[in-house]
Amino acid sequence: SLRQFRAFARRVSRKRSDWSALARALWQMNEWDKARMLSELVDYFIEWQENHSPAQTELEALQHWSRRISREEFLGQVKGLGPRAFEQLHWYIDGKNAIKLDRHVVRFVNDLIDRPISDGEILSALTDIAAKLGISATALDARIWDYMQRRLSSSRGDDASCRGMHQA
Repeated sequence: SLRQFRAFARRVSRKRSDWSALARALWQMNEWDKARMLSELVDYFIEWQENHSPAQTELEALQHWSRRISREEFLGQVKGLGPRAFEQLHWYIDGKNAIKLDRHVVRFVNDLIDRPISDGEILSALTDIAAKLGISATALDARIWDYMQRRLSSSRGDDASCRGMHQA
């Protein structure tokens, strides 16, 4: 649970004074800034649940958060987490109805369009395309990821296909 993670993080990071220790405990790497952001994000979600959805389970509260909070309301809540983190959180929470705006998706769209395009335009266009194709946005995301992985493999001369490695 979020509260169990928060207790673990406080214990391992010496009451939030050693983010490197938490990073090593989580990933065996010294990614202290990511450990800090993750801990602060957990705090943010716990506080949000307590204030807006106290009777709901954590998962229900996260789903409620994803339907209720706009990108603008989220930005600035956790130092270092911006618009792409917001979209990624929606992807993790909503699953079937989101696009994970990662480098594969951005590169795919930028390769097709001969002009700069904002993250918002990418998300809107791909969501509309998925609806017109009759598939979930997450399924379209997975197909783009597979395509970009095959393209990358063929450019390196790899014979192995990455199809199926990214699950919808």
